[in-house]
Amino acid sequence: MNKNIIIGVAALGGILLVGALFSKTSQDSKENIKIEKGSDVVTLSEKIPAQIPIYPYTKVRNSTESSQNGKDYFSFSISAKATIAEVNDWYREALGQNGWRITGDENIAGYQIIKGENQNLYTSMQVANGDESGTVIISQQVQIRPTN
Repeated sequence: MNKNIIIGVAALGGILLVGALFSKTSQDSKENIKIEKGSDVVTLSEKIPAQIPIYPYTKVRNSTESSQNGKDYFSFSISAKATIAEVNDWYREALGQNGWRITGDENIAGYQIIKGENQNLYTSMQVANGDESGTVIISQQVQIRPTN
């Protein structure tokens, strides 16, 4: 098979995957967000509750999870086409609704860190300029505490 045809088919598959991801309009779905990175697929855990605000229309760069003392911890980086101000404003609004309350919003070493809680759920985030012009990278942590 011609090398150009193989490259074209691979590129089309990537475009279709990205198009399918961007067709989602809400984070309320329990579906995982998947982005192909070479032969690897990076996925946000299904264990992250739908109530956790996660900036929409993003690509997952990396994701980890762990458990300790009955608490589940998730840490992930996502990228988006947005400005730092747009992302910070979005999280401030999202963490002020649906039972969420902002517990911290401060600038530390040049990064705005926004924290929020909703019963046994906790999240914090910070955003920085991305690798490409007009993009940002959002680092977000989630903690699910046991309910008593």
